[in-house]
Amino acid sequence: MNTVNLMTLCFNKETEQQRMAFYVAQEVLGRRLKKQYRAEDKKFDWKAFKTEFQKQFGELSYSELVKLILDNVMWVRDENHIRELYYYYLKQARENQQKQQSDTTVFNFALK
Repeated sequence: MNTVNLMTLCFNKETEQQRMAFYVAQEVLGRRLKKQYRAEDKKFDWKAFKTEFQKQFGELSYSELVKLILDNVMWVRDENHIRELYYYYLKQARENQQKQQSDTTVFNFALK
């Protein structure tokens, strides 16, 4: 493996880790705010939240995001827990997407 490929591989790994931590931070805070809004009978706008979250935290590195999560989310134990949450949230997102697709499936049983 030459140096360029090794550097690209390292960069890609860091980028993926940053995306993972960003996604977990966004989900944890978003879910918390959604509960808070629901308790106050307000509508929570995920799209607006994600846009604002990206503005405020999008440039943070992986280590900064991990520190942010560990310092502010008491039930998250360590980096491995963040990884577990990432895969858990992805699985939930896939299941919700599949459910929405199956809920909107229209069967046309036109008789001829």
